[in-house]
Amino acid sequence: MLATPPPIIQSWADREHAWRGTDKGVEATSDGGVHWRVVFPLGVASGASVDLLIRTSPRVGLTSIAGRGWVTIDAGQHWYQATGGPTVPAFGRGSLLFGTGGPGIDQAVQWPPRRVRCTGRWVHSAAWLSALTPGPKPRTLCQQEQGVDIPMRRIWTVPTPPEGADWIVYGRVLMEGQFDADVYDMATDEGIYVGSVYWRDGVVTTSGLSPR
Repeated sequence: MLATPPPIIQSWADREHAWRGTDKGVEATSDGGVHWRVVFPLGVASGASVDLLIRTSPRVGLTSIAGRGWVTIDAGQHWYQATGGPTVPAFGRGSLLFGTGGPGIDQAVQWPPRRVRCTGRWVHSAAWLSALTPGPKPRTLCQQEQGVDIPMRRIWTVPTPPEGADWIVYGRVLMEGQFDADVYDMATDEGIYVGSVYWRDGVVTTSGLSPR
């Protein structure tokens, strides 16, 4: 029996502009998915994969390739290696960028980044990140030591769970000015739903999260 392939990671800024992760890298569309083109090439035999995609607007977003974060502010024409950033799973829209997947919710202090410039070298694809030469043109990926800083701040922490429990929050849906998230007890393999978190214009309310 053939294994079912994993679902394609996608992120839509609006009805026309989206990214998707494939074995070629990050592909972009500006016509609602009729045509796609590679904007972040993985390269042949790179061993890399697209772990995360967040397109917060037609021009701005970030991706994680083999554990490294990358940011673009020009619709994927150039990518800059990022320092810090949201935990996975992460989600965002417009000027909002959040990270979940741990015992709390983090929000980007400033999004999009104010200062984006390359102080390292430009490379062609993920396959050339560790190579001695920058690879063929076009070289659109900036590999640098410091990288673009994406500071995050903790805006909510899960309550202290009952003894033996391990409460983890996972982002669920982000809409204009608000998002919902779920909290699960991951002390067991299957995970048990515990409660929900609601963020509305900076105010957090919860449901079902009283320690038992």
